[in-house]
Amino acid sequence: MKVYILNLKERIERKEYITDLLKREGLDYTFFEAISWKDEKFDNILKLQDMDILRGWKMSKKDIEKLDTPIPKYAIDTILRSNVKKGEAAVSLSTLLMLKEIYDKGYETVLCLQDDSQWKLGDLRKEIMRFNNYNGEVDICYLGCNIIGEGCKDIDDNYKIPEFNYNAHAIIYTRKGIEKILNSNLDKNLMSYDEYLNFMRGKHYRKDINVFNGKLHAIATHEEVVSQRNYAGVEGNTGLWDNNAGSSDIIKSPEINDSR
Repeated sequence: MKVYILNLKERIERKEYITDLLKREGLDYTFFEAISWKDEKFDNILKLQDMDILRGWKMSKKDIEKLDTPIPKYAIDTILRSNVKKGEAAVSLSTLLMLKEIYDKGYETVLCLQDDSQWKLGDLRKEIMRFNNYNGEVDICYLGCNIIGEGCKDIDDNYKIPEFNYNAHAIIYTRKGIEKILNSNLDKNLMSYDEYLNFMRGKHYRKDINVFNGKLHAIATHEEVVSQRNYAGVEGNTGLWDNNAGSSDIIKSPEINDSR
C-alpha cells in the first residue's frame, strides 16, 4: 500500500523523523507539500483552485437555542468564538489537493498521514496487511482518532464503526472514498477537515449545515495504531497548523469573514 505524508516545507525535523520510521517499516512513501495559511499566496491559491471557505459556522447563543438538534456542550464555545479559521481551511485545501493527486495516479488504497504521526515499529505494516484482508464496505479507515461519546458499533475483532470523532492524522482511503470526497463540495466549503469527515459520515451535531454531498462509510481500529507526537508537552498537536513550541497557530490564525 502506498503511503502519502502531508508535510509543511519548513517542518524538516518532522519529515526526517517520519522518514526514518517509514524506511524501517519498509513502506513505499511520498511526501506531499502542504499549503500554510501564512503563505502570502494563500488567498490567490484558493482563487486559482476555484475553492472557497465555509461561511456561517459562528453562531450566537440565541441562534444556537433555536436549533432543533442541541449542540453538545464541548462544542458551544468554539461555535460562539469564531468562524472557520484560515489554518483549518489550509489543512482541507492541502488534503484535497493531495487526494486529487492520489486519485489521478490511479491508486486503489492509500494510507495518508500527517507529519506528526508516530507508531510502534512493526504495527503499521501489520495494520496495512490486516486492512488488505478486510472484505467489508469501507471508504475510509481511521488508524487513530479521538472518539467523543458512546455508541460505536463493533464490526469484528479488529474494527468498529466510530461515532463523532476528532483527528484525521492517519487514515486509509479507498479509491471510492477519495472519489466521494472530491465530489462532496468540500472545495467550495473548506473547514476543519476532521469535522468535515463527521458531516460526511452523518455523525455531525450541526444539522443546520447541509452543503456536502454523498456519504462516507468509515471504520476505525479498536486500538489506536497511529498517534500524534508530543511537542513541548502538548499531546494531540496537529503538525500542519501548530508550531514546535506547542502554541497553536490555528487559534491565532484569522477567521473568515462571512460576507462574500
